[in-house]
Amino acid sequence: GHLWAPIGYGYQKPFSGTFEGNHKTVKNVLINRETNGDFVGFFGQFLKATLKNLTVDGVKIFAKDTVGGMIGNVSTNSYVENCHVKNAEITITGYNGGGFSGGILTNSEVINCSASATVEGVNQIGGFVGSSWDKTKITNCFSEGSVKGEYIIGGFNGFSTFAFAPNRDNEMINCYTRSNVEATSFMAGGFFG
Repeated sequence: GHLWAPIGYGYQKPFSGTFEGNHKTVKNVLINRETNGDFVGFFGQFLKATLKNLTVDGVKIFAKDTVGGMIGNVSTNSYVENCHVKNAEITITGYNGGGFSGGILTNSEVINCSASATVEGVNQIGGFVGSSWDKTKITNCFSEGSVKGEYIIGGFNGFSTFAFAPNRDNEMINCYTRSNVEATSFMAGGFFG
């Protein structure tokens, strides 16, 4: 009966610490920021942060942009390992939505993580991550469920874009998806939008 306030909400007040989940599960998280919600998830904005060994089960999110079941935005020199989202329903009115994270960017790494979710938004929507850009690494991760949107919709990753300098690749290593994908306009893919 209580709405969850994301840890590190918004880019002005990011979470920049270390969180050790000790293999615990948090259940039944409800977030409703449909009209003004950017950087929304169990955690909102990560910046030079570390998260390990946590599961979020039964998360429902209504928000606007950059939204994920676990973390809204994994940003700049952040690290996430062995974390999982289960039974998530994520509805966003904008872009960058993923079952696990809305965005992963700039020297950040995600390892051994998963998302089981229904994700619906407008563009750059993925079963695992909405967008990855500027030197990211995602290893041994998977997604399942369904992904819907208008355009740039992917079963695993909605959008993976340019780096800001040479030798700044976005890598996905040993990852897969079992998500159903639907785009009402254009640019849909089983793995990438």
